[in-house]
Amino acid sequence: LGRIALLYLQRGFALAGQLPGQGGRPQIEGAARSGVLTITVAEVRIEEVQFTFINPNPVTQPITVNRQLAIHPGDPFSVNGVVATLRNLSGTNLFGSIDPNEDVAIRPGSAPDLAVIEIQLSERPVFVPGLTVGTRNQAGQVSVFGQASLSLTNLFGLGHAASVSVGVGPQGNLDLEASYSIPFLNLFGDDQTSLHLRIFDTSSEGVSLMGVGDGSTFTLVNQGLSLGLSRPLTPNLDLGVRLESAFEFALPDPLFPAPPVEDDIVPLLPGLVTQIGAGLTLDTRDSSGFPTAGLTASADLDLGFGDDIFDDGLTNPVNFLRPVASSAQFFAIDPQRNWVLALRQTIGLVSGVAPLDELLRVGGNSPGRTVLIQRGLNAESFMGSFAAGATFEVRFRIPLEPVATLVPVVFADYTTITTEDQPGSINTLGYGVGLQINLEVPGLPPIPVRLDYGFSDVNPSGVLLFSVNPLF
Repeated sequence: LGRIALLYLQRGFALAGQLPGQGGRPQIEGAARSGVLTITVAEVRIEEVQFTFINPNPVTQPITVNRQLAIHPGDPFSVNGVVATLRNLSGTNLFGSIDPNEDVAIRPGSAPDLAVIEIQLSERPVFVPGLTVGTRNQAGQVSVFGQASLSLTNLFGLGHAASVSVGVGPQGNLDLEASYSIPFLNLFGDDQTSLHLRIFDTSSEGVSLMGVGDGSTFTLVNQGLSLGLSRPLTPNLDLGVRLESAFEFALPDPLFPAPPVEDDIVPLLPGLVTQIGAGLTLDTRDSSGFPTAGLTASADLDLGFGDDIFDDGLTNPVNFLRPVASSAQFFAIDPQRNWVLALRQTIGLVSGVAPLDELLRVGGNSPGRTVLIQRGLNAESFMGSFAAGATFEVRFRIPLEPVATLVPVVFADYTTITTEDQPGSINTLGYGVGLQINLEVPGLPPIPVRLDYGFSDVNPSGVLLFSVNPLF
């Protein structure tokens, strides 16, 4: 009998009488004459899954949490099903961390072979303000740029999300962006597909363009909208597709104006560029705040086509293909998991004729889909058709509960990029130190304040980068 019970437990199931507080022990009957021993067991099944919320006045609708169930009433009790349900709930980013030992309880049901699963949840804040601040040193002039945002999560209690952000560039250009996401769309026989809509008017300032004279820079403007769909293929792997259409053009920077240039060098009039993209994202990290194990990886492929329009009205067709892949790995060094080794690699290629704003970029401490980390350079210092990079970090976590967590960092960044206006590749080795302070404000996610100081052969005196955004 013990071996039968152990067999069930090893596979994540249970027999009546095995769960705390349950009756209904297996029954043993023997017939002396026939020599037959009969063991009657009852498999535990789920009577109900109950959700309770720690915070007062919860807004989450029952359908939002019930969609995440990997086990349902009537199913056999399964430890693996409970774990999968907790993973699904955490993946929505609507709730705080869930501790299986403290936030999950198994109660006896109305019969010996029934069990009730109780899961305790804490809703994340519905209104989440954000702030990003940075500094840039160009030609001896230090300027500050920033972005303020407001995100609304779990709208209508259905997991909808909206955000609005306003940014000011180093030279005063205004950036505007708004987005809306609808999860749990039933498009392919289930409700695991998400819809994302984004409208943007953004710019990249201080970009040096080939053939326009020494010391001159331009601002690349991008105005348009993007529509995307994403859905999980496995609990850790997501597939996304995207359609984006935007007007792209360049404006002379007022602080570093260009001398007169030929009309067919810089696209000064808006040209419409459309992109179709697809990508895979893998995330097995044990935590998104301070990961100590696991990895993240992404692979994106974009196909773009459209026109560049120059000052004299000349139109230049653009057609390009842009594959980009990146990954990051995390390894705990000590048993307490306070020392962590973090590695990141990125490689990308732009094939064909691409608009200036769609090239790959190198510089700064904030990686993006087409931007590589290089803390020995100012943000987006170089742009080109091929770029690759690797980052090495050692991080140390110092808890200062309950107000903050300090994360000192020692880093080294290596990047190489091929530009159009210089022969060969630009190889940069940056190294330095950084400090992230995660401020703990009640009712808000941790606020990551960062200060990075990096050296490189391009900037031997060092580059000081201040920002309010998390480590990769």
